[in-house]
Amino acid sequence: MPVINVKLWDIERLTREGILLSELEELLSNLKAEVVSIEGDDIYVEVSHDRADLFSAEGIARAIRFWKLIEKPKEVKVSIHKDFNLDISRAPSYRPYAYLMIIRNVKLDDESIRQIFQLQEKLHVTYCDDRRLVSIGLYDLDKLKPPIRYIAISKASFRPLDHTEVMSLDEILVKVDKGVKYGHLVRKGEYPLLVDSLGNVLSFPPIINCEDNRVTESTKNILIDVTGTEPKLMAKIITLISFNVAERGYGKAEIELVPTSNEELTKILIDTLRYKEYTVKLNDIEDLIGVRMSIDEVYSSLNKSGYVVERLSDDVVKVRVPPYRIDVIGIVDIIEDIAIGYGYNKIGTSIYPPTHHGEVLGLERFSDIIRELMVGLGFDEVVNFMLIDRDFIAMLTNEEFIDLVNPKLKSYSAVRNSLIPSILLSIKKNADRYSSMKIFEIGDYIKIRKGHMKIERSLAYGIYGDKVTLTDGLIIVKSLMNSLNMKYELRETKLGIFIEGRAAEVSVNNDVVGIVGELHPEVIIKLGLSKPIVVGELVLSKLYSKLRLH
Repeated sequence: MPVINVKLWDIERLTREGILLSELEELLSNLKAEVVSIEGDDIYVEVSHDRADLFSAEGIARAIRFWKLIEKPKEVKVSIHKDFNLDISRAPSYRPYAYLMIIRNVKLDDESIRQIFQLQEKLHVTYCDDRRLVSIGLYDLDKLKPPIRYIAISKASFRPLDHTEVMSLDEILVKVDKGVKYGHLVRKGEYPLLVDSLGNVLSFPPIINCEDNRVTESTKNILIDVTGTEPKLMAKIITLISFNVAERGYGKAEIELVPTSNEELTKILIDTLRYKEYTVKLNDIEDLIGVRMSIDEVYSSLNKSGYVVERLSDDVVKVRVPPYRIDVIGIVDIIEDIAIGYGYNKIGTSIYPPTHHGEVLGLERFSDIIRELMVGLGFDEVVNFMLIDRDFIAMLTNEEFIDLVNPKLKSYSAVRNSLIPSILLSIKKNADRYSSMKIFEIGDYIKIRKGHMKIERSLAYGIYGDKVTLTDGLIIVKSLMNSLNMKYELRETKLGIFIEGRAAEVSVNNDVVGIVGELHPEVIIKLGLSKPIVVGELVLSKLYSKLRLH
């Protein structure tokens, strides 16, 4: 979980009340956080991953004000900026989306700037997938000349943050630390750039900002941008950071949304900035946590958690969720906060008697045996989600798969129908770091046959390198099947992703239990790679069943 650094005196000025260190530790324990160490006036706090609004002092102080009832939660209004919009009509094709927000009337010093940029970096490494999905930038608005454009460009020069010399974009990618680290996220000849109406560079996202627009202690109005590939996630990130930065206005800050030239994109951000409404009944709470609370206890607990609450009757409340609470996706999350506000110590415990002895499933033991064999064969294990990009699956197979109707992220828009796409995605993501790879994964996927769905457990492996051939993949099949003392047959098969004549089905007792093949060069090129790849997959659930029968 993320560990953030705050100072007690900064928390005190944001909460507008003195706080003892012991009191702070107790308060944080109620907010899914805990103090892990103290060094001088530096307090290191470990925060639950889902509470991204607490990744800086601003969010922690706001939560404390509500918890201690120093302030009653109320809706924060966000206005739509009228003077200019963000033009994204010429944005890079591979990173096409951007949002802007303005925070006015902030009061900054060295510590508040440090906290804001700590929030930025914690979001980058957690929710933003180390800038791959989303990158964040902050600027002194008064140093810019709007409107702002987000464009793709082949050449430009500017002074990178913390540097004194002007550099070209190509130079930044080899001379600047951030350029070297994140250069793989941009394409040569189609570099992303944010510029103002005079052509002055704001930033080279997701690499680095321009030094000329740096946020300093004299900054009064901040411009925030996010760029990336996932509009819904981007909208959540810029909403969260905007509300936290606004805390530095000490009650006087104003938040403005800058419309984009894409109306649908702007609608997503407007919708994200709205307070979501839920109706919560006392019966719902009792069903979930087993305690019958009074309406006053529920009302108080919700206020302490920062929700705007309206009492509808003696057993029903309307709850408005602040936009920065991106962890709240349904009524269960709200009831969890009610339980926290009520006090877990007040909720009794009961132990359900066991009905049988627990034991590890046979398929799990079998999977562990295969895992050890693969490690012994020199492979590294990878672990992926069952959800994957629908376009990535469609590129590799014509077989039917489950497509999610309303995915939060395009990266998780379908349920995989094989582990091979996950293996290839892992190779693609790591090819810039390793010249050769031998990786495997053991996991589940969903197979659709004649309208029926079945969960299968399988082993998939991939071998990537200059001199890789089908023989390398067949050696793995032979080694595994010999170790399991299972007789098998290989039959040539045709599959679009493999080179013709270099793919085989693996059969046991005339039942196909796997496949292995050498990837077709056209597929390798589509993956953005250049070296040969061999992949294989064995259905472990089938092999386990046959071993048990044997």
